[in-house]
Amino acid sequence: MKILIGTHHLLSFAGTETFTLTLANRLTQDHQVAVYSKYISPKLLAAFNRKVMIINNLDHLMDINFDVAHVHHGITAIEIRHQFPDLPIFYLSHESSVYLEEPPPLDLNITYYGAVNKITYNHLLSINIPKTKIRLVLNTIDEEIFKAKTNPRPKIHKALILSNKISRNVLKIIEKACGLQNISLTYIGKKFGEVNYFSLPKIIRAHDLIFTLGRGVIESLFCNRQPFILDVHGGDGLLTSKSFKISESKGFSGKVFAKKYTPVSLVNEIVLYDPAETVRLRKIALDHYSAKSSLPKLVRLYHETKKSYRYHSINNSQITTLQRYILETKLYSSLSCCFLSQRDINRHERYMLKRLVMTKLGFNPIKKIMRRLFK
Repeated sequence: MKILIGTHHLLSFAGTETFTLTLANRLTQDHQVAVYSKYISPKLLAAFNRKVMIINNLDHLMDINFDVAHVHHGITAIEIRHQFPDLPIFYLSHESSVYLEEPPPLDLNITYYGAVNKITYNHLLSINIPKTKIRLVLNTIDEEIFKAKTNPRPKIHKALILSNKISRNVLKIIEKACGLQNISLTYIGKKFGEVNYFSLPKIIRAHDLIFTLGRGVIESLFCNRQPFILDVHGGDGLLTSKSFKISESKGFSGKVFAKKYTPVSLVNEIVLYDPAETVRLRKIALDHYSAKSSLPKLVRLYHETKKSYRYHSINNSQITTLQRYILETKLYSSLSCCFLSQRDINRHERYMLKRLVMTKLGFNPIKKIMRRLFK
């Protein structure tokens, strides 16, 4: 098949980006794949294999007769439908609480919608997506990269925090608990410094216990390490074969039990660490999440999307208007960044921070991504 994957940004090794990376690299073993993303960082670009065509302008793909589009974000779906009026689209939503992940608010004649867990599945139902058009599509992890080269160690000596979202309060609780157990701690994530995607398995295997959530839970299991689900949403605790299914229902997000730990209560659960349980968990994870088992199902869904697609008239003028808004916004973002020096950006940010704090409004600093986002 000729498959177009559309995703809004490829800026860091976060959930949707690594899913896109895994999907594209593995699909090229049997299919032709192009990835469209407007915002791409060089480090992610280098992680794709040479068979994947990476494009940040859909005009360059107009001469390719794609069989299906696999799309991740509402904005990107609008762009792809505008450029390809008669292309079957499969839309996959990774997160129910992120606005960018919301399906587009207008009819784009999307054939099927996918959800990566039951929370997202129920959210799609709640916004009136017909049940007959929703498919459950679990996260895909590359088992050829995340390998179990060593057995779990009998005791915990080293722990790893693998998170892009962890709060300062949760971080302090983990540090105190590990200190009580004489467990050394390593940190990986946006707040601490990212590592190369291909280096991550080795780092996971160098530790005994992994504090993480979501995709990190499965990556840890593939590397034969027991995960402890604890992050910004609270915790589901030390993952076991008994708690796997219920924790999976909410994407290993920590939202099932949402436990609020103290250092002492956290220690009481850490001591339940069981190497034998890790081996059992790894087998369950491989059966459900390995690319070897999940990609054939996804490819069958692509064929189903193509077969079930029926053209119907949609509001093209509305789509064109939205597309123009998107393009104009990108243009002015690029221009404003060109006019501003780094000193200007920093000065403006400090000014806005002061104003927003004074008015009791939240503020999310953007200086770290402005340069690479608007190139």
